[in-house]
Amino acid sequence: MNCKRCILFFCFSFICITICDAQRSRNTKLGKRFSAGLMGGFVMSQIDGDNYTGFDRRTVFGGLKVSARILDNLSFEVNLLFVRKGASIENEEIEFRVNYQKNRLIHLQYTEVPLLLNVRPKGIDSKLYFEGGVAFSRLLNTRIEENVREFTDVSFAEIEPEIQSTDISLIAGMGSYLTKNVSLGIRFSYGINKIYTNDNPILRETAYQILPTQVFFMRNYYISANVAFNIF
Repeated sequence: MNCKRCILFFCFSFICITICDAQRSRNTKLGKRFSAGLMGGFVMSQIDGDNYTGFDRRTVFGGLKVSARILDNLSFEVNLLFVRKGASIENEEIEFRVNYQKNRLIHLQYTEVPLLLNVRPKGIDSKLYFEGGVAFSRLLNTRIEENVREFTDVSFAEIEPEIQSTDISLIAGMGSYLTKNVSLGIRFSYGINKIYTNDNPILRETAYQILPTQVFFMRNYYISANVAFNIF
């Protein structure tokens, strides 16, 4: 798997460099039509369906970006990113909970390809930009760490083999260009599809409430902060 990832990364890099080298001298009134570079940043992720709130899974991400200007204020952007998603959650000791310890971790490693439209309200001289689009992700690696104890009924490790390898997300974001080639931005990503679905969940009834004994579904979403550098 590592070999395939390296080959994919370098092939994408080669395509980016080739396109930009061929086009870098073809400037029009729209400015430089093609650009490519690097981007990376910080991710705070969570899984919808784990019955807890908060973006408690915090990691970094990185990858490549290519941009093609369509209009004075509109461009199309493609990224190739390596992103860790998942969640950090508590044990399910509902009746005897004392400490809210985040002692169960879901690690999901993806190759993600966002396809985005980037809008600069005042044209190429605008520092502010808004972006939106869709991202296609492929699961590379899964790891679930949990300490299932007497009162912990829901186990995520049991469903690890059933987590889908494809994740499709909607992305919305905004940011600002610090210089012509450097920008800072934030993004919000929300999964269109569920990466796991339990069609026949089992419930446990107590004197006070009805509690799940199995995971109902899982859906990825995250917030990220990024910095991007245009090299070409």
